Amino acid sequence: MTGSKVSALIVRPMVRADAGNGLSIFVELDDRVDARIDLFISLSG
Repeated sequence: MTGSKVSALIVRPMVRADAGNGLSIFVELDDRVDARIDLFISLSG
């Protein structure tokens, strides 16, 4: 990986379970990268 000044990305996966609402997974990337991915998985089966 030459020509790229990107350090190791720190991924902090946060899983929050709501009461019968579903599963909320928050992934935060800290390290020169300001990105927030919100994945909402509704569990209705």
